[in-house]
Amino acid sequence: MRSENIQKSVIYRFRHLFVFALLIALATTLITYKFWILPNGLSAAEMASLTQSGHFSPALLLSNFSEHLDWIVDLPWTIMQWLSLQVFGISTFALRLPAVFLGILSAVGFILVLRKWFMTNVAMATAMLAITSPIFISIARSGSSSIMTVFLSVVALYAATVILYSNSDKVGLKSLLAKVSASIAMALLLYSPGGIYLAAVFVFAGLLHPKVRLLFVRTKIWKILVGIFLGIAILAPLIIGIMVQIISGD
Repeated sequence: MRSENIQKSVIYRFRHLFVFALLIALATTLITYKFWILPNGLSAAEMASLTQSGHFSPALLLSNFSEHLDWIVDLPWTIMQWLSLQVFGISTFALRLPAVFLGILSAVGFILVLRKWFMTNVAMATAMLAITSPIFISIARSGSSSIMTVFLSVVALYAATVILYSNSDKVGLKSLLAKVSASIAMALLLYSPGGIYLAAVFVFAGLLHPKVRLLFVRTKIWKILVGIFLGIAILAPLIIGIMVQIISGD
């Protein structure tokens, strides 16, 4: 009798984790179920993505950068999809696999964000509606770059949430990784069409938040410089591509 009561108390204590785990399992099932078959045929966005990723070559990009400026748009996604095509060959499975992978990670990240933002019941209901919605599932099952924008936005949101909810007096590894992740995610967003607006929203929202401003003021100069250097390194292809276009007059 006592053991049954203990089991019931454990189940009751972790009931919310069980529900979130079930939501993740449900979203994973919906995203992965025969994604290489359904829907039949490739959409126009998938065909365009396949054309770019199928012709992509890191060697050509480095050797003839000015001749392949079109590869700069959605470059993080193109590289990821190109790697999938190299490993699994030209197939619907390889085309959509990166989106499926990022879709599952986006669902998990979105749940983690909601758990921090809202009461548990509200977070569960919101997560249920969001990650099982036809729009999200279709994006996660499509071999186009749209899911990359969703994923990077979720990463930036979760990283910012970790920073805001952390103890500002203690700078631990988790907080440091969150700051680095947020910087990388916002930098990579600039490669996506319209990503600059999302990155600007994150920056503007951060400037309005008093805790973020306080953390920035307390951050040592060398850490800020390292962050700037990291951002420039990530954005180097994009910056060079814009400069080449300006010089060439295109």
